[in-house]
Amino acid sequence: MKIAIMNCMNTSRSCVAAACFRAYAAGTNAFAAYGEDDRAQLAGFFPCGGCDMVIESDEGFAKKLDKLKTEGVQRVHISKCASGCKRVQDFVKAYEGKGIEVVLGTH
Repeated sequence: MKIAIMNCMNTSRSCVAAACFRAYAAGTNAFAAYGEDDRAQLAGFFPCGGCDMVIESDEGFAKKLDKLKTEGVQRVHISKCASGCKRVQDFVKAYEGKGIEVVLGTH
């Protein structure tokens, strides 16, 4: 299975995503569900687009959605830092509308 991680653009200014990548590499926390036989391939890591982005009309976000589909991504993990965002359900709706499953959390 191909997966991607979306992180918070604001948090990414001071975060290097070490905990997200460590959890992915170790297969722990939100990545434990994949198990040894169903190792997920990390196909993308990207920021949300910022608090002022209008998800429904943002050209950059639309391109990201299309690229995720082109790359065969089946599931997006919304990183721990972005899981508490007040707009997280808007992101979930956008991904699920494109047939991409969503998991809240990484590490």
